[in-house]
Amino acid sequence: MLYDFEWANKNLFGGKYMRTMSYWQNSELSALGHPADDREKALLAPYPGRVPADVMDGTWRPPVTDGSGQDRRVLKAAFDIFKGAGYALQDGVMLDPEGKPFGFEILTASQNEERLAAIYQRTLAKIGIDVTIRSLDGDQIQSRKQRFNFEVLIGASGFENSLSPGIEQFGRWGSAAA
Repeated sequence: MLYDFEWANKNLFGGKYMRTMSYWQNSELSALGHPADDREKALLAPYPGRVPADVMDGTWRPPVTDGSGQDRRVLKAAFDIFKGAGYALQDGVMLDPEGKPFGFEILTASQNEERLAAIYQRTLAKIGIDVTIRSLDGDQIQSRKQRFNFEVLIGASGFENSLSPGIEQFGRWGSAAA
């Protein structure tokens, strides 16, 4: 919600990208236009209200910002979600429900990834979330991934996904990968 795709696309990429709306968009596995089936509903039945209705009915779309890099409407919506989960803003710092400052680390492996992370960092700072960007080489990132010692990875550092799902999905999303 707080990653300003519209600003990044306009200012960093000259408007060349079209936003992907779903994993595996335009495939039978896409969430777009596909309401949850009976199996999904049964799986989620013990958690009523935890999954938004627009996700369940297949109409969810990512928020679209005004492209300014500081869309107050989106910032307020995100803040309201945090507030509803027990977080609070105090002296410009987002505090978790236990009163501890909320923040996380983004790992990057290139200057391009750092630029993307910095956009996110700048936006999150506006609602008091502290983001640290750490640049590592490929070996260090691979080591951290193998030890599950990371919070956020982006781009080539992360878990790339193809728009045509294949057998690799078992290794990525299956219980053995947890």
